[in-house]
Amino acid sequence: VASLLPAFIFVARLNVVSKAGIDVTAIAQQESEKFYQYSRNYTFTDTLVLTEVTSAYTIATGGAGEKILTRTASGANIKVTLWNNTPNTGMVKIRVEVSLVNNPQNALPEQIDSILLFKLV
Repeated sequence: VASLLPAFIFVARLNVVSKAGIDVTAIAQQESEKFYQYSRNYTFTDTLVLTEVTSAYTIATGGAGEKILTRTASGANIKVTLWNNTPNTGMVKIRVEVSLVNNPQNALPEQIDSILLFKLV
């Protein structure tokens, strides 16, 4: 029994880290889908002034036309970066980065990159 104890502890810890990783991935996916829905219904500019966006995120302007939206929710730090400097009108690159606030298991952060086609008018 004593020889199996380290293996049991390892598997239990691995299970906790895996769950944390799944949670971070789910939050990143939800954030990405939220901005996909915005892109279907609003222009890029209109999205950034929506009350539900301005009340949930701190919005900063980065270089080369990027907007950086940050917030903490569900025990995670969420950063959404939007680049509106693509050659095609309405096309916006998006990166969603999520990391756990309290991360004793050292779960890795999650990142989702995509391109959104925002409504033009």
